[in-house]
Amino acid sequence: MPSLWDSIAEDKIKDGLQTIRNESELRRQTHIAELRAHLAGGDRPRSSLTRFAAEDPDEYQERLAAFSHVGLMGMIGNELSGGVYGRAVKRNITNSPGANDQYQKTITQTRLDTNQILIGLDQVGVGNSFVAVQFSPQLNRVVLPIVAMENVFVERIPENPFEMFSLIEQRADPNRPKKIANWIWTTERYRVVDEDGADIPWFGADGEMHSGWNPNPYGVIPYAHWRGRPWAGEFWGQSLLEDTLQLNKLINNRLSDLSVIIAHQAFSQGWVRNMGTAAAKKENRIAVGPRRFVPLDEGGEMGYAQPDAPITESFSTIEKLMEWCVRLAALPTSVVRDGSAASGYALEVEFRSMKNVVDMLIRQAIGAENRLARCWCAVAGAHPKIYRGIPKYDDAEIAIEFDVDFLPRDRQMEKDSARLDWQAGLMLTGDYVRQYILPTEKDEAKIANYVSLLDAQNAAKAAQANPFGPAPMVPPEQRAGLI
Repeated sequence: MPSLWDSIAEDKIKDGLQTIRNESELRRQTHIAELRAHLAGGDRPRSSLTRFAAEDPDEYQERLAAFSHVGLMGMIGNELSGGVYGRAVKRNITNSPGANDQYQKTITQTRLDTNQILIGLDQVGVGNSFVAVQFSPQLNRVVLPIVAMENVFVERIPENPFEMFSLIEQRADPNRPKKIANWIWTTERYRVVDEDGADIPWFGADGEMHSGWNPNPYGVIPYAHWRGRPWAGEFWGQSLLEDTLQLNKLINNRLSDLSVIIAHQAFSQGWVRNMGTAAAKKENRIAVGPRRFVPLDEGGEMGYAQPDAPITESFSTIEKLMEWCVRLAALPTSVVRDGSAASGYALEVEFRSMKNVVDMLIRQAIGAENRLARCWCAVAGAHPKIYRGIPKYDDAEIAIEFDVDFLPRDRQMEKDSARLDWQAGLMLTGDYVRQYILPTEKDEAKIANYVSLLDAQNAAKAAQANPFGPAPMVPPEQRAGLI
């Protein structure tokens, strides 16, 4: 039996740890809210505009009204998430063709192929993205049972830092859209409650309405988790834009200061002694514009109280801050600057740091995509009347393939190289025309006409160069053994 000291100490330690967890969770949510605001852009980052200690409240309100925002974090996040999810992602259940067909249908119906950009942006921007896999008895007010997948916000995962043993998701109350409902999941059961902790009736795995705790029919918590930069010993991922947040706030502060400066000091403020009338002699007039002048009396003079505001220098400083912000996110400065590299090789070198980051994100995303497909199998398999032949969670064989060809390319060099291949007989004329000559043409007759024209020109050139007739063209499928 534990001593009184052990009992008291154990309770104190538990209470202390719980307090620390709660404070940490509150800080995390506040920080994520700020990251989301800067990712979304617009007026939402206005709340982060700093008020100076000696600043008059009216002056601060004036600066707020002149708030200028650069959505630099959103642009950087889009570049990185576009490198991961900007192209097609191939998701396949390889050991069950029937299940794979139904899985592809679910992806299309729930628009995961469209929302994957949001997944990538959350993975990069706030460090975490969640997709829930749920059985829905109706879709768009039509009775159509379906397994749906949806981006959601997870409030906390309080148990193991590495695995989802229990999870609480916040979403709109299905019965009261303006209220919040908490979906509480463990591996054994689940429950839906409102903000006050009262049960909300919801559809169970059998399609009927239930309230209170319901058995978890899937054996797993049906959520997939994408992490950005992983933290050691933490379930949550870290935002890749973490270091750029303060810089983005600084840039917005400087731009807002400039807005006020331009409004008040974009002209020279001058002083006049012995100002005259409009009828003053011409030699006593001081020009202050192409058609304006200041008249002076005898002995009058005019000067400037202060120089023009250094707008150009300020913008140059802000531009350097923006480049610094982009470099912190491992992006090349050409993302924010106009112009491109001279060759495809130079572009590849310039984007090498970004490629390393995208490769890391893809490795993280493959694990999440794999779990997403397995969760779909677990949820769909629990409804055999609708989904048949679905492998179990642990038995499903998943293949995930990302298109990593996101680097910018030198199109002209690529076209020149293709032309040389075509002239050497290493590329069919039709392929060359479709890819590099008429890439947007859909009319096959026009393409065929252009192909025949090029082939005729080549045959004429070959006949002039070789009076004994053109060399026979080797079909592409037979060239592999000749090269």
